[in-house]
Amino acid sequence: LRPKRSQVHRACDWCKLMRIKCEVGRPCRNCQVAGRECVTNGQNHFHFRSIAAAAKEVERLRAQVRELESRVRVDVTREVHYGVLSLPFFLKRMSAFLQTTGLHHQHPPLDGSTTPTTPVPLFSAVAGTDFLPRAQEDSFLDLFWQTHHFSYPIINEADFRLHYRSLWAGCAPHAPRQPSPLVDIVLALCIQLGASLIPDSQKPSYPALAGLQYYQRCQSLVADTIESPSITTVQCHVFSIVYLYEAGLLNRAQVLSGEAIMMAIILGLNNEPPADELEEQKEITRRTWWSLYILDAQLGMEVGRPFMVTPSHSNCHPPSDALDIAHSLGPHYMFGDGSTTWLGFQNRTLSLLETVRSISSAFHAKCLSETGTKSFYSNSATREEAAHFLTEQIKLLGAWASQVPVGYRMQRRGGEAFSTDRAPLDLDHNVPIQYQRQRLLLELQYHQHALNLYRPFICFAPTPEASTPLSDNKATSSLNHAITLTNLIHQALDASEVLNGMNQVFRWQKNALFTMLGFAYTFPISHYTAATCKAIDTAIKVVEMYSGVLPEAGQVSELARTLAGNVDAIISGFRRNSLPNDTSKALTRAGSSRPQTANGGS
Repeated sequence: LRPKRSQVHRACDWCKLMRIKCEVGRPCRNCQVAGRECVTNGQNHFHFRSIAAAAKEVERLRAQVRELESRVRVDVTREVHYGVLSLPFFLKRMSAFLQTTGLHHQHPPLDGSTTPTTPVPLFSAVAGTDFLPRAQEDSFLDLFWQTHHFSYPIINEADFRLHYRSLWAGCAPHAPRQPSPLVDIVLALCIQLGASLIPDSQKPSYPALAGLQYYQRCQSLVADTIESPSITTVQCHVFSIVYLYEAGLLNRAQVLSGEAIMMAIILGLNNEPPADELEEQKEITRRTWWSLYILDAQLGMEVGRPFMVTPSHSNCHPPSDALDIAHSLGPHYMFGDGSTTWLGFQNRTLSLLETVRSISSAFHAKCLSETGTKSFYSNSATREEAAHFLTEQIKLLGAWASQVPVGYRMQRRGGEAFSTDRAPLDLDHNVPIQYQRQRLLLELQYHQHALNLYRPFICFAPTPEASTPLSDNKATSSLNHAITLTNLIHQALDASEVLNGMNQVFRWQKNALFTMLGFAYTFPISHYTAATCKAIDTAIKVVEMYSGVLPEAGQVSELARTLAGNVDAIISGFRRNSLPNDTSKALTRAGSSRPQTANGGS
């Protein structure tokens, strides 16, 4: 016989609702397993009266979960923001244009990202990492005084070398030196540069991240000083930003730039140094602050995002390039004539960036924020007004170029510095390479910023009902600066070592290359068609020169060749359709039967 089932005087609300066996004890086993409250007051948590009511509540909750999940997905996959003057924004518009023409299936996606797709372990632990022996560290450090020290003269060479030697004191033979955040990050920059000077054509992995172990150790050491920072902490941040910038990790660099700026403000570096400080230390303090200002401006312009530092944040005097200051910071550096010193490169870069910031901010506020970006691209009259406004603003850039001293002007054969006359460089191999590099980098920056300011007028818009001569002229100006930048880079890489190891030049060339391709798609038939096609071919050759150094170079050149092929096909279509059928056939027969001379004539 089956044993008699124990009777429960009153089942709990949940068991009663679900019509399952309950128990006398509270909480019952069913509620214990489910982890819910076991009550018998007739009012469960959701006040369900039936299975149907519970099922309805479950479906409501499921819908709410789906909605919340969709919101989370939107937040996670939100695109990185790039501004109107940046290359990623331009590539996004170019990609949308190609989709309307049906050409987007003929090439890989236009990736506007500024960051390598391969994950970069910048914050991994450095325990057990191999560090270089002293002889190799010594050799790499020599590169710093020939390159980065000119751009960011924020440390005293004699003091640095003395500190570096002290780190080896007491170390056993073949043992690594004592760690130092400043020495480590300077070495990271030097190793990064050195790896670019000795590329591996067989395996271009990512030499831009060479020296990573020193960068990581610097970050680990600097993190311990956040609560009690010093000017050395900020200097380490400056060189860390430069390291990331050279590696092409612009988003990371901009995040670190914000942290460094706040650190500098905490220390009061944005204010004029105390009067009782030595003049040399005052100058190092000023240059440390203005180095952050320069990096903030460079990064902001390249990605098209707001600047984190404005002139109102500082009452720090501009850096001095006086002869006595230059001699105290670098006694063995001689430069040009008596009117210029080696410190002038940072000063000229700073004044250039201040000028470009002024122009871009005014242009954005007047022509993009007031009318909206969409109106700018869709309304030809709006673009003409914007072109007129930029014509006045751009005079500031010309005024800057006219004030650059002769000692900082790159000589041209039959041409003028800072012009788009396409005259070749007059490279003097008797001049020390670091001085020629400063002159050329200054001019390349000028053309880079100019083409970016003009580029919004290459807008991939439909042919307007009325002519837009001012807008078209600004688009042509962007093209001319892109062509000039391409020619200068190509000659410098092909005929000298001036730009060797300067990885940021690759990004400038990439920027100019896609600008020229965008112009070719927008204006397939113009007075500049032949010059544009020729310059595009030259730019692709320049990009391929970096294939042994930067893995991205191969992808960029492949994409550019495909896009250039599409441009050639479009131009050929214009040429073919512009001829009457009979004439086209006659020319085809003549071309196949008559021999050609060297210049293409009969």
